[in-house]
This record gives sequence, C-alpha cells and structure tokens, in this order.
Amino acid sequence: TALEVEAQDHEGGDDGDGGAIYANHTATVKLTEQPEGQASEPGIIDHCSATNGGGIYAAASCDLNIAGGHIEDCSASENGGAICDNTSGRMIISGLTILGHKDLSAVTPNAQKGGGIYVGDGHLELTDSVIYNCTATAEGGAIYHIYDVSVNGPAPDTKELILTRVTIDGHYDGFDENTVNAANGGAVFIYNGLNKQSNDIVPGILVNGESITYTELSKKSGPHMYIYGGSILDCTASGNGGAIYCNSPAVGKPTITIDQGAVINGHEDLDASVWNSQGQVDGADNNKGGGGIYFMRGTLEINGTAENEVQFLNCTAAHNGGAIFGLPRGYSSDEDGNTY
Repeated sequence: TALEVEAQDHEGGDDGDGGAIYANHTATVKLTEQPEGQASEPGIIDHCSATNGGGIYAAASCDLNIAGGHIEDCSASENGGAICDNTSGRMIISGLTILGHKDLSAVTPNAQKGGGIYVGDGHLELTDSVIYNCTATAEGGAIYHIYDVSVNGPAPDTKELILTRVTIDGHYDGFDENTVNAANGGAVFIYNGLNKQSNDIVPGILVNGESITYTELSKKSGPHMYIYGGSILDCTASGNGGAIYCNSPAVGKPTITIDQGAVINGHEDLDASVWNSQGQVDGADNNKGGGGIYFMRGTLEINGTAENEVQFLNCTAAHNGGAIFGLPRGYSSDEDGNTY
C-alpha cells in the first residue's frame, strides 16, 4: 500500500510509534510545496512525539521515500527524533530539513539514539538535505545507524549510509552551546552491533555456510558510510567523536569513505572554548578523543583533489586526536587476505 502525504501540516503527539506518520510496507511521503494558488511553503511535521520516530516511523521492512518538507521540534523517548526505521527497510530521502530544536527547549533531547534519524539494520540515502540542532542522550546526535551482525550476520552492500550534499549543523543559529549533541558521535554514530569477544558459537548465524564465534563475528562488517560533499559543522560529544563515532569493522572496503570536497568544521560558529570531543566518559584518557572522527573499529578512506579538497577544520578534543583518533584495533581482512 502506497501512502502519500503531500503539502500538509501535521501537529500533535503519539505515545506509540510515529508521532505524525506510521508507514507500513511501501510508503511515499511528499512534504513539498503547497498546491498551486496557495502560498509556496514546505509541508511541515512539527511538535510531534512518539516512542520511536517522533515524526515518521517506518515498519515492516518498509521502503520509505521522502521528498521535501520540514520536520521540526519532534522527539522520541527511544529512537529517531524525526524518523525511525528499525525494521531493516530502505529509506531514500531528498530535499528534507530536520530542525531538532526550533522552539523545543534545549534541555529536551530529540531521542536516546538518533536525534534526527535512526536506521536499524537498514539502508539510508540522504541527498540535498539539512539536519540542524539535533540531540541524543546516547549516540548519534543527527544519525544513528546500526547493522547488528549478531542477529543478521555480516552486512551486505545493500545496507549502507550514503550522505550526498548533506549539511549537519549541531549548533545552528545560536543553539545553546552548553548542549552537547550526543554522548558519542555528535553528528553520526555507525555500529555493527557487537563488542563481545568470546569463543562461543553465535547461535543461528552462518558465514559461508559455517558457524562462527563471537570474536570472529565482531570483526565482520557492519554498515558502510559514504560522504559525498556537504558539511558537518559545530557538532559536539560529551564522550568521543565530535562529528562521527565509528564502531564497525571493514571487510573488503573502508568503513567510511569521504569524497567530493566534504568539510568537517568543528568551529564554524561554535565558541572556541567548547571541545568537540569532551571525553567525559569512563576509561583511560589515552582511549578518548576524536574531535572530528573517532574510530573504535573500522577504517577511513579520504579522496580529495587540489580542486576539490576534503577538509577537517578547527576540530578539537579534550584528550587525543583533534581531527581523527583511532584505537589500535586494525583487524579487518577479506577472504583473499587483503587487510583494511
């Protein structure tokens, strides 16, 4: 069943999932300009709340397409302040503005995980869109993407996070500088769902037809992330990864690829006294940092040219790695012995 919501405003709340829209199976949501003859303004979902998906919830492995519009001041008590898909679906989004805190109090988080968008075991392509002033009490101020290998096995190439000409600004237009965007991953948190190290066999998971231990499975790929152009600005984490926190090994290709002149600027407008990575987490100081990117596990590929540079600017960390910090866990290889 295809769902179309076009040029309408939705305001309200819901204690279940999907504060404004609950999308099932295949859905197209068009929050575009008003019909001809009316004022040319975007459709808006605002001040909605839910358990998951304060604005929109995608259910039953939904293929969700969103075009245009605004989602403002929406929140979830659990995941996805604006949008949540935790059912392994596929989301294609273009021309969308997510504003986490327009009138919403800065002390009110947009979600626990994924203040803007939560992706669970699924795929997200986000193009020509902006995410402003989103916060999460745990991980992923703007976007949280998990592919749980302990449930699904290694992630296929169809489960990716692709950001094309996307702007994520953690402190836009005077948003309270004392409000951090997340505990880890002020903009994006990407995770393969498994930290357990054990020689026990993972029940129900076969890789190449054979059983696998937790230790070996923890080395397998979770979601991959691609950043093509765009910018991540003024994002902060009380823990690690002011812009991006990566806990997802790479098998066969890098976990994160940054290309086409993308910019990560920790202090475009943010006061210089504010750390992007504040390192306020338990553990040794030498394991904390990453004002731009923090790697628990995974690898990074940066592709830039003199005419189209990838830039890390003004990123700061209270401990290590103003721009990039990676823990020494470089285990990732494919069947041919290539390491990443």
